[in-house]
Amino acid sequence: MRIWCLLALIATLAVAEDRQPAGNESDPGIDPKEVAKRLASKDVTERLEAAREAANVQDSCVVTPLTRLLKDKEMAVREAALSALKLREDEKDKKKAATAIAARLKPLAGKEEWKSELIECCNALHDLAQRSTIKALLTNVSTETSPDELRARLRAVANVPHAEAIDELLRFASSGRKANRRSKWAQQAMAYATCQKDDKSLDQWRRWWTENKKTFDFEGAYLQRQQERAEAATKAEQRKNKKDRKKRKGLEEE
Repeated sequence: MRIWCLLALIATLAVAEDRQPAGNESDPGIDPKEVAKRLASKDVTERLEAAREAANVQDSCVVTPLTRLLKDKEMAVREAALSALKLREDEKDKKKAATAIAARLKPLAGKEEWKSELIECCNALHDLAQRSTIKALLTNVSTETSPDELRARLRAVANVPHAEAIDELLRFASSGRKANRRSKWAQQAMAYATCQKDDKSLDQWRRWWTENKKTFDFEGAYLQRQQERAEAATKAEQRKNKKDRKKRKGLEEE
């Protein structure tokens, strides 16, 4: 299993190296302290530009200013800050970013006008994959919660490489007045978390977890999910490039 994990990690890094956006690497031409200072600017354009630049900065000094911008009055600034925070690589920075983003879920929950922003917060928490965010992701979920929001919340929980994530998914599946609906989405999240087919009933998942909890390779599954997402993104980009080439060729022939 250790060999498999190593091979998965190597493959993931190889794919990531080919596709890694500049925003996930520190740009030596950017002064982190200067960016941090501009993140606190009173000028909205300055804050927005700084937040976008912060995606290219891995220095910890930008994390706190970015978390403050999650409550900025301008949506574009909030979006840029969220995009920068989910790219954190240092473990302490990831935890700090995840805590701040998780705190946004409650005030955004249940408000249709903030639904897309809430889902983006869940997607960011998925990428940060912090155990400390599980409770927030599974709180403030009602019978009115839309399928796309519910899927984003549960998928974010499923990406956390820890037994608590699966324990909580199983608990969530059988709770609430609409347990059948919860069970359907939770079972899909279980399949995602364990890198298995979604072909088990809830009772079968419970039995499977009882038998495998002590030996399950969380890190290996996490690396496999990373690799599969990287491969899917690469294929999507290739399809887009192919479509663009055909479009350009068609314009040239006219």
